[in-house]
Amino acid sequence: MQSWPLVSVVILNWNGLRHLRYCLPSVLATDYPRCQVIVVDNASSDGSCAYVQSSFPGVVLLRNAKNLGWSGGNNVGIRYAMAQGARYVVLLNNDMKVHPRWLTKAVAAAEADPHAGVVGFHVFGEYGKEPIERFEQACRDWQPAQPQPATHVGGCAMFIPTDMLRAIGLVDDAYFAYGEEDDLEARARRAGFALTRVNVPLWHYSEGSSERIPWKASILTMRNRIRYLIKNESLGVILRQVALVVHISCNPFARTSRGFAYHRRLRPSNVLVNAGLLAYALGWNLVHLPQTLAARRWDNQAIASYLRTTATAPESGRLPTQAPPP
Repeated sequence: MQSWPLVSVVILNWNGLRHLRYCLPSVLATDYPRCQVIVVDNASSDGSCAYVQSSFPGVVLLRNAKNLGWSGGNNVGIRYAMAQGARYVVLLNNDMKVHPRWLTKAVAAAEADPHAGVVGFHVFGEYGKEPIERFEQACRDWQPAQPQPATHVGGCAMFIPTDMLRAIGLVDDAYFAYGEEDDLEARARRAGFALTRVNVPLWHYSEGSSERIPWKASILTMRNRIRYLIKNESLGVILRQVALVVHISCNPFARTSRGFAYHRRLRPSNVLVNAGLLAYALGWNLVHLPQTLAARRWDNQAIASYLRTTATAPESGRLPTQAPPP
């Protein structure tokens, strides 16, 4: 029996050389013995690929001919990891630093629960910038604790069983960037997979790519939030949540937090500019409504098929390998 299931860490990169300089050494210091590191490069022009090839010859480098976004780029890495026989895949932003025990604890949590879906971590900077000193102190003080249920796992660091991806599908390419992790987790929950968080500290620079494209990031956030709602929620929830997006973006008296990246992207400028961006996002969703509804039907059919299969499968579900020591 295989004691240490293969884990593939997919690091998506787009002109992130300055981030790779600290991210890759941190990830390669992981103490987990069967870790494959894959850098998926989205057509960078800053020397990222040459740096990876010359400095880290053991890292797999997959080069895309164009920028496929967070969703498409990660799917390239996921497909490669699956072909290599990975039992788990981690989607990790390139602006991260990790505790050496992060994979060991995540694997232990997933192997202990046959219904485990997405596993997250204690991420400093998950929703806004935090000083790296807090992460460093947390690493010194860290004591392992039992995994806890989670309602959401940020897309900057997602540990996922490949069995789950085979059941419900990969990341939805149509999002390009922002909101796709919400979509994946919504599908996972509907299929009966659990979201879990382990208390291992990680650090996220936060908005390592979006700070270079603030307007595009705002448009994508607005349009993808609406698409997510159409694809996953009931009509009542759609109407209420779209109204909330309008309120945050266009109401000059709305209370928002500049420290919260989601609010900054929904409210990047003055009311007139925000209204124009939101009008574009609404128009895009109207034009692409047939595609979104078709994707909703496909998701529901895939989940229903998986649930029928598991209903007739043995109660134990996924057969775990021997779990690694905590």
